This record gives sequence, C-alpha cells and structure tokens, in this order.
Amino acid sequence: YGDHRDLHLSIRRQRQMCIRDRTYLVGKIQIERLMTDRAMDLGEGFTLNGFMDEINQVGLIPASMMYWEMTGDDEHLHEMLYN
Repeated sequence: YGDHRDLHLSIRRQRQMCIRDRTYLVGKIQIERLMTDRAMDLGEGFTLNGFMDEINQVGLIPASMMYWEMTGDDEHLHEMLYN
C-alpha cells in the first residue's frame, strides 16, 4: 500500500513539474516579445537596464498585463481573456 501511494505522489509531482516548466517557457517567450517590441518602440533610447526597471515598476503580474501596462497595446490581454 505504501509503495502505491509513493508512486501516486511521484506521478503527481512529475505532472506539476511539467506544467510549471511549460508556464515558465511561455512566460519567457512573452517577456522576450515584450523586450523586442519595447526595443523597437524606443529605438536608440532602449537599454536592458531601463527595460528591467520598467518590469520592476509594473510589478509581479502576468506577462500579458505587463505588455499592456508598458506599451498601451491590449491585444495580448484580449487574447488571454477571450480566447
């Protein structure tokens, strides 16, 4: 009985890790897209330090909301809410 329970807990942990890893990957892609778009918007005025300061100012929120907060473009927010 104990081995069966341990196996069940191990499988649950593995599934949670896979979900977490995918979430991190999606967030990474969204942040990279935001950084690219900000660099294009700001041109020569873009710096990585400035970008990181902007991220820290908007706080710990989903990347789609960061995008909206930093660019004013709510396309990603609509995708998240309505798709």
